[in-house]
Amino acid sequence: MATSFRRTASTPDGDFAASNANLIPQKWSKDDYKYAFAANAMAPFIGKSDTAIIQTDSDFLKSKGDKLTFGLRGIDSSDGQGDDGTYEGNEGSMSFYDMSAEIHERGNSWLLDGNMTEQAAYTSLRDKNRTTAREWVGRIQAGDIVAALSGLPTMKLKGRVTGERAKDSSGEYIETVNQVSISDKSDSALRHFCGGQSAAGDLTRVSGDANVSSSSTCLFGTQVIEYAKRMAQKDIDASGNFISPLRPVMVNGEPYYVLFISRLQEKALRGETAWLKAARNAAERGRDNPLFKSVDYVWNNVLVKVTDLLHSRIGAGGTTASEYFDTTSDACASGITVHRALFCGAQAGVMAWGKKPVWKDGFKDWQKTKFGTHTDMIYGIKKTVFATGSSSSNVEFGCITIDTAVAND
Repeated sequence: MATSFRRTASTPDGDFAASNANLIPQKWSKDDYKYAFAANAMAPFIGKSDTAIIQTDSDFLKSKGDKLTFGLRGIDSSDGQGDDGTYEGNEGSMSFYDMSAEIHERGNSWLLDGNMTEQAAYTSLRDKNRTTAREWVGRIQAGDIVAALSGLPTMKLKGRVTGERAKDSSGEYIETVNQVSISDKSDSALRHFCGGQSAAGDLTRVSGDANVSSSSTCLFGTQVIEYAKRMAQKDIDASGNFISPLRPVMVNGEPYYVLFISRLQEKALRGETAWLKAARNAAERGRDNPLFKSVDYVWNNVLVKVTDLLHSRIGAGGTTASEYFDTTSDACASGITVHRALFCGAQAGVMAWGKKPVWKDGFKDWQKTKFGTHTDMIYGIKKTVFATGSSSSNVEFGCITIDTAVAND
């Protein structure tokens, strides 16, 4: 007899925890949260400090509210004092930019079919329910972080390819990601690179995904990494306005950036002439820092992490969701597959908690034949932005999106 279980979304009609609260006998331990955190592929890059790639704040665990303000620490641009200078009253000051993030609820439930389903199973389905719930929390949060940094709203797990947004069972959009769209997609944008390079290292930068027209001249590679790093370090624009550069993450006293790339971008990187001559695996450096252990390569103080979580789109001559990242007016060129990499510094994104994940399990029906598991949480994830130069418009504070073509397997 085949085993099965049903999964229901956490809505008033489908949430067994909400409608059968008296039948939920236990709340799970902190170990479950640790398990879920470990299942989050982005966990090594999350921390409470403003030096983390994703900074978390749990203030709303102690108080009520739905919007939390973060202080984004910029870099001091003051000149200081010269010979016999007057220091008192002329002190430098740290630059802070305020940004708020809204929090929303997200949860899920899993319900077993009944006694015979459990009896026929080769293993304890109740334990599998619990494991599934913990892993779901980790995957969902990792996906939300990537979506936020990519300039997208809350996406379905398969939305990384299809472009579909996440919805609950009533058809309402889930809002745990506070979307911040890419501020500028021109060929001179401060925080977005579109284009790529040839295997020989010839760099091409274009304006928008629709202009990525070749999978041989717009591939990912070391020149793209070098160009993105220069973009990250730029602190003055062409008009002389100060730009807050991406703050690197300090590891063992050295500054590093973190770059997330897809496996097909890795394929192009590993096939490049310059990479073949000089590539170094991060693990071979023997670093004890957890950040080094979490990445795959190092190139010129850029920690490169290969991940399956990044978004990709394929142009098909139209404007369906699977063809564009941001707007229907910038769909990928027909026949071209584009992947979006993420070049990150400190405070690339923020995560506000209103309620950490809780897990409950028990029987849904009074006969105690249908056992279920439920989890829910309240949080919000947002890409950081700030106002630059004389412009009042916001630009990305700690993340550069990189769109390159890829050659299919």
